[in-house]
This record gives sequence, C-alpha cells and structure tokens, in this order.
Amino acid sequence: MTEVRYILSFKGLPEGDFKEVFTLSGDFLTTIEGFDILGGEVKVEAEGSRCGDNFEVDFVLSGKIQTLCDRCNTPLTVSLDAVFPVDFSFGESTKEVADNVFVVSRNEPEFVLDELFWQWVVLAIPMRKVHPEGACSEAVEDFFRKQQRDTKDARWASLEQIEFDK
Repeated sequence: MTEVRYILSFKGLPEGDFKEVFTLSGDFLTTIEGFDILGGEVKVEAEGSRCGDNFEVDFVLSGKIQTLCDRCNTPLTVSLDAVFPVDFSFGESTKEVADNVFVVSRNEPEFVLDELFWQWVVLAIPMRKVHPEGACSEAVEDFFRKQQRDTKDARWASLEQIEFDK
C-alpha cells in the first residue's frame, strides 16, 4: 500500500449517530492484486454511533465492479452489497485487538481505511462470477453444451434402463 486515500477521523465526531461516505474509484479498485478487478465504483457508507470513547460503525458497501467471467474470461460487471461491522475505541496507540475491533490512538484520532476497504471489496465479490445463462460467447456456450452431452458416466448407464412403476 503506497498512498493513503481513505481516512476516518474520529476527532470532532459527535456523541450519538454519525455518517461518513467514501467512494472507491476504479483507480483504487484496480490496485487490488490477484483478483482481476478491471474497474468500477463502490460507495462505502460508514454509519455509526459514538458513546464516549467507543465507536460502533457499520461499513455498508454498495456498487459495481468490472471483473472477468469465470466461464468465458471476458469482462463482466458484478454488483457488490455487503455490511461489515467494526468497533473502535480510544487508547494509547493504534492497533488491531481482534477481527473488526481496533484501538485508535488518542494523540492521532484517525484511522486509515485503505487496507480494510480492499479486504472488504474482495470478500464481497461472489465466489462464482459468470454471465447469465447464454450470455457468454457462442464458442464457449457450444463447448459447454458439447461437454454436457459427451460426459455421461458409464456407471450410471445401466440405471437408465430400469423401468419404475409410476
């Protein structure tokens, strides 16, 4: 991570509810290595509440990214919608206490969100990214149809001849 782009400043946040909005640009998203993200735009709304030195924040991700289809390896737009709750509190120094629990230094009441945003975008991507049925290229669709026809398991072939009472 070279450049800090997204910071949540706790200084001046009021008691009670608050809301911050961040927009993850295509430039930011394409820096995530190893996940074939070609671009997109994701909005992150930090909706939280403050009670003294404790902050409970829900980071709500919504938007679209461009990636590659798992079937035909052509560009595909995928919608992202996810919520990630995080707890922050003030302390001596900034550190991660547990998953989604952080202590933020009182002397520097800001938290860099870049790394968390990258992780959350990756977690929000569906496991299987494919075009709707029939939307891949014709050559790919033909290949999969041929595979389905040609791959009958011989072990089950004799079961097709059994006549069951209806």
